[in-house]
Amino acid sequence: MAWGTEGRAAYGRDPERDQVGVVERIGERTWRLVLPFPKQESTLDLIELRR
Repeated sequence: MAWGTEGRAAYGRDPERDQVGVVERIGERTWRLVLPFPKQESTLDLIELRR
């Protein structure tokens, strides 16, 4: 996890910020990123990416 003003975060550098998720293709030009139990504010984050 990186905040908006920070650069790219390296996985493993800070275990408190590491997250694991699943990317799945749900359409010809659509993908979904699923992050269960993120560290901040929610119990599930769903992010859809469209091209």
